[in-house]
Amino acid sequence: MITDKKWKEMVKKWEKVGPVYQIPRRSRDRLKHFCDNCLPLLKRREVLEIGCNAGVFGLCISEVAEKYMGIEPGNKISRKKKNKTDYFEQALITRKESKKMQFLNYTVKEACGVIDEIKFDSLVMCYALYHLSDKEIDLLKEKILPRCDLVIIQNREQPRKTKHNSYAFYKSKNCVKFFEGQGYKVELIWGEDRGTKKAFSEIICRRVQWAPDQLKKLKDEKRDAKPFNMMKKVVEKIENQGKTEENKAGEAPVSSGPGTPQG
Repeated sequence: MITDKKWKEMVKKWEKVGPVYQIPRRSRDRLKHFCDNCLPLLKRREVLEIGCNAGVFGLCISEVAEKYMGIEPGNKISRKKKNKTDYFEQALITRKESKKMQFLNYTVKEACGVIDEIKFDSLVMCYALYHLSDKEIDLLKEKILPRCDLVIIQNREQPRKTKHNSYAFYKSKNCVKFFEGQGYKVELIWGEDRGTKKAFSEIICRRVQWAPDQLKKLKDEKRDAKPFNMMKKVVEKIENQGKTEENKAGEAPVSSGPGTPQG
């Protein structure tokens, strides 16, 4: 896991681009919780992260994963905002810390246009799922989830000022229902942020079968559905690995660090 000293160094570099979202004060609790509960599951995996921001979570993921690809639209979706921070430019700074990290300056729609060229078996989204539009969620179901037997969502349990979709994903129970409908076995782990219980959660989804609409598409395309059907042994292996794997992430950073809070 990223050290306090390294995080401060990164923040100073990011500030040259613009205001920083992933400052320790805002993200340290979430990052430590993610590393404790999710990082062992991503060992030797090929991970796609949507909405990676400056890449703090991605940097930790790259320590254990075989490969990491972060998708960040940057200022493509924030041009009308007064604060036009380009998180993609900050992510490029982070990329210098690990040879395993790659980033694309794409929206979800743009990423799905080249998704066949990206190799991945796992999906991570931290505080990003509720930002997707209904059309983007449809693309997620059609283009991305069929490639993933493991999905990890970190979710903020807080109503959103702006409604981006009809799913109300800020409620973790709605995320659970959605991914169960996509053929995953779902585990919900609650976290605390500055003493506030159930401030955020990790939603760990392990595929055990195909969703009905995915299965129909496979049959129409005459593709074999067996690789993901009822993967009980795979699920048990992942669960046991998560319980027995020694977490070498280290301590969470404690310094609030510089940077301008945003949103």
